[in-house]
Amino acid sequence: MDEKAKLRAKKKEFSMKIPSKPGIYIAQPIGKRMRFIDKSRPEMLPLVNNEFIKVGKTKDLKRRGGEYFRDNDGDVKFEPVIIMENYSQGEINKLEKMLKKEFIRYRVINPKINKGRLEWMKNISSSDALIMINQVFKQFRENILITR
Repeated sequence: MDEKAKLRAKKKEFSMKIPSKPGIYIAQPIGKRMRFIDKSRPEMLPLVNNEFIKVGKTKDLKRRGGEYFRDNDGDVKFEPVIIMENYSQGEINKLEKMLKKEFIRYRVINPKINKGRLEWMKNISSSDALIMINQVFKQFRENILITR
């Protein structure tokens, strides 16, 4: 099997585990090799490796996972953490805002444009991020129950 066929098989296996639903995820490149966050915008975004993680939201976890797979040549850990199919877009945006606030001290500043913090973080493990996500999600659910 040639390299392209191996990568296609790996992508198929990778995407089978991910639902096509909205949600919160953790992404982390595998290995020390530095690579672009987004190959379509390399002039604007910094390089990352396994020392970085990202907590993000998406309307389609399977699609987003595939984008990370492509941009990292398959060398990425992509973990759906919370499936948000029973929440409105406004509620999902509120959770994202709460998460960004919680993770502010870990979020890196983009050195290429030297302004604004990225969603990419450093000096935090994915397991610690998962604990923090679950704590914030618990607060979020309690607030949603009060306001619904």
